[in-house]
Amino acid sequence: MTQLRRIAVCFILMVVSFTSVSQTDTLQKDFTAKQWYLQDPAKDGVAGISLDRAYGYLAGKPSRKVVVAILDSGIDTSHVDIAANLWTNPGEIPNDGIDNDGNGYVDDYHGWNFLGNAKGEVIAGETLEKTRIYRELHKKYGKKSAAQIPAEEKAAWELYLAAKESYEKEFNDTRKMLDTYKKLYRSMEDVHMVLTRHFDDSTYTNADVQGINTDDQNLARAKQVYLLYDKLGIDRKGIKETLDHFQSVMDTKLNVQNDPRYVTGDNPLDILDTLYGNHNLNGGTPGHGTAVAGLVAALRDNGIGINGIAPQVEIMLVRIVPGGDERDKDVALAIRYAVNQGAQIINCSFGKEFSPQKQMVDEAVKYAEQHGVLIVHASGNEGQNNDQSGNFPTPLLDDGKRATNWVEVGASTKEIGEKLPAGFSNYGKTTVDLFAPGADIMTLDPGNTYGASDGTSVAAPVVTGVAALLLSYYPQLTPAQIRDILMKSVTPYGKKRVVIPGSKKKTRMKNLCVSGGVLNAYDAVKMADGITR
Repeated sequence: MTQLRRIAVCFILMVVSFTSVSQTDTLQKDFTAKQWYLQDPAKDGVAGISLDRAYGYLAGKPSRKVVVAILDSGIDTSHVDIAANLWTNPGEIPNDGIDNDGNGYVDDYHGWNFLGNAKGEVIAGETLEKTRIYRELHKKYGKKSAAQIPAEEKAAWELYLAAKESYEKEFNDTRKMLDTYKKLYRSMEDVHMVLTRHFDDSTYTNADVQGINTDDQNLARAKQVYLLYDKLGIDRKGIKETLDHFQSVMDTKLNVQNDPRYVTGDNPLDILDTLYGNHNLNGGTPGHGTAVAGLVAALRDNGIGINGIAPQVEIMLVRIVPGGDERDKDVALAIRYAVNQGAQIINCSFGKEFSPQKQMVDEAVKYAEQHGVLIVHASGNEGQNNDQSGNFPTPLLDDGKRATNWVEVGASTKEIGEKLPAGFSNYGKTTVDLFAPGADIMTLDPGNTYGASDGTSVAAPVVTGVAALLLSYYPQLTPAQIRDILMKSVTPYGKKRVVIPGSKKKTRMKNLCVSGGVLNAYDAVKMADGITR
């Protein structure tokens, strides 16, 4: 197996696979040991956030409810470990088909789905932003040269060229990987067929194959190939999942013919066209949002599953992530919706390479800033330097200012060593604020199940949870103060030499983020307590 295939297997299985356990199991098992990210670095020897020490420090202090908006893919609102902590719109009567509070959104009693329509239909598979840009601008610029572009269209021309280069590269790379995995899967299927015929049984084991002694060259080769794949940890199921993943990317995210926006019926370029969507918060894609929400708000000390980070939190779900790149307009309207409905913190575990309507999002971020709402955003999983590459949305506004209510989060592992930054995490000495646990993170999955997940998408809600913890006990804190506290209270690893994500080179941790450290809840609450006395 080539190094390229090996990397692809690890990456795809990390992204699309997880280990789940049933609700029955969770009622019998203690997940405390699996929530390493809540532990203390000094006491437990892992790069956790010292949450138990934080709660010990806060013992006896009063707390209050905090509303956290999760802008994401969907959520399983019936999950046993989070249903009681869902935000409920006090002005809305559930399922009566009436916009009781007059905000334009019918039955938005737990939040709103901007990826649907009044008929109940939803978008559950979109293109990447670069696919959309390429599709629209190729019609105009595909046959033109730079000399033919008028001055007033230079910005659009440059956007087209950047999107075209990125799109064609990913399209060609994905097609190559798809072809590679098709061949690999066919090979494994051929081996499986030979071994099944030999054993007259499709459930043979490694020991069974080891025991084959034959002069049949076909069978001997099948044995050899099977044992090689098994040694490399490759199985038919995993290869099929990876194959299906690449096929799905080609069919949806990179397919210029795929344009599901007709479902919503709005104009995605008109920020004033706001009345679309529905209250279906599952949306057919609840996995990601359920995992994110669970880290913040899973019921604490209820004897079931995991403990969420925040003590008193209500989760408002706003669905904008469609299984492809989110639209800038949806992001902007979701932020405004969350602010208007009383959210105090907004978690954004999504991102993309291009943002053609960035101004819409910038204005919404400013709106949140003006209303004292904190935004926590995942830095991305490309193993890239965000100081040099785009990852949107961003706190860096087009007017040259940086939003004061924004925290940008990279992902760390449990290792207090050179592998502290997760290998997939984006980083940036000036653009990423801090790191938080984002590898092998136990959280919620749909259907009353639980699973381990990786990504800055789960690192961000760990920070959101601690921010909600601070606001719950110290409600007078402003978003700028919370960001400052989170940054200054990190466990300091700035001088530690670590592997740069996405490479084999090493640098100091202080070169990967502004704070040079990993989130620390205990030190954060101590600092907040000192500031607010």
